[in-house]
Amino acid sequence: MLDTVDYGIIKLLQEDGRMSYADVARQLSTSESTVRRRLGRLVKGGYIKITAVPEPRKVGMNAMAFIGLQVDLSMALTAAQELAQKPEVQYVAACTGPFDIMILVTLVSLEDLSLFLNKEIASVRGVRKSETFVILEIHKRTFGFLPRPEKEAKRRRARARAAK
Repeated sequence: MLDTVDYGIIKLLQEDGRMSYADVARQLSTSESTVRRRLGRLVKGGYIKITAVPEPRKVGMNAMAFIGLQVDLSMALTAAQELAQKPEVQYVAACTGPFDIMILVTLVSLEDLSLFLNKEIASVRGVRKSETFVILEIHKRTFGFLPRPEKEAKRRRARARAAK
């Protein structure tokens, strides 16, 4: 179970992933060794992952798109696993609504996107239909969320109910 120190570490590192242990400790009013130990536990336990995230367009990836896929339900898991192996695919999710699977792809150009659709998507067994949503501009791009400890979440829900 995570506590407020763990949540604080996560929040601060989401704001600045290069923040030093000393700076995190100072902002949380705890020791540097506590931060180091807690961060190690968060990473080892799979609660967080620390990674570099490039800006696609700044590194020459000029075509991004969400692709909604309708698949034979008996093939949905196999299709999702196959899509997850493709390097162009950043995100694969089973979902409800008009699509069974949604993916996010990033490629160098629209020509590459066209080739990806016609070769890669077309070769995935079980795909019946695809619909592509080309991303024109990104107005917000984050990875992860700012978790709230359960006590804070309960307080916010109580305040929201009281305001009604």
